[in-house]
Amino acid sequence: MTGKSGRMEELQNEDLAPCFYQLNEKELNLINKKKTQIIYERGESLCKQGAFAHHVLYVIEGLVKVYMQTGGKRNINLSIAKQGDFLGFSSVFGNEFYTCSASSLRESRVCMIDKHAL
Repeated sequence: MTGKSGRMEELQNEDLAPCFYQLNEKELNLINKKKTQIIYERGESLCKQGAFAHHVLYVIEGLVKVYMQTGGKRNINLSIAKQGDFLGFSSVFGNEFYTCSASSLRESRVCMIDKHAL
């Protein structure tokens, strides 16, 4: 990954997904300690299908193409993730590998959260 990495002190209210609103202070502090914010430039890969899934990705801002690789030169576009969307959430429920790939369509700010923190 060649994204611009930067640690945040804590997630800001405008950056939080609605599911984070119900966390108590201790739980939110754990999430803040186990995450990293990265800015991906247009075209950069966020995750690759089949790679070990150590993080859940949360799109703070930007657009991300989610697709499946077919083994040939063609890919199957599944969706466009936007602000507030999660990627790789199946890793929290035991899936050890990313089930699809994702790349940024424009500059995107993404929070990578350790799946064990969730």
